[in-house]
Formats: sequence, C-alpha cells, structure tokens
Amino acid sequence: MASKENNETVIERFSLSELLVSNTPKTLEIKSLEYIELEYCEYLGAIEYSIAQHYYENDRKIEDKDITLALKNIMLNYELEFMSTDLLE
Repeated sequence: MASKENNETVIERFSLSELLVSNTPKTLEIKSLEYIELEYCEYLGAIEYSIAQHYYENDRKIEDKDITLALKNIMLNYELEFMSTDLLE
C-alpha cells in the first residue's frame, strides 16, 4: 500500500487486524483447522501464496522453519502496525 506525495513514495502503515473480519462465536470455537481445511482453504491459500511470493521475490532458500516462524510472527503481531514489507521479518 503505497501512494505518491510530492514525487516521493509514501508507504502506509497498517495492522493486519484492520484487514480482518471480527471473530464470530463460530470462529471463536475453532481450536484447530485440522479436518476442516477445505472450509477455510480460500483464506489459507491467500496466506500461503503471500508468504511464498515474499520468499520467491526476496530469498529463494526458504525452509519449513522459515514458514513456521513467519506464521508465528503474523499470529503474535497481527494487531501491531507494519509497513507492508515488515510482516515476515
């Protein structure tokens, strides 16, 4: 999310939580997506694609541990403000 001001690129800061829909009683009951992956595959696919694209463009030496760390960082920090490039660091 970038815009131009006075010929300078301005990167907007936002929290991931601003982009998410609020929890519902149904989502609050979910403890694991195991066995219900298909119901949430649209969301999981978007997350997986974003992480894969980041590593494809920036560091092609991705390992499973990198993905695990990225997901933990997103989960623990989704309410904090980020620049769009900070989510996986």
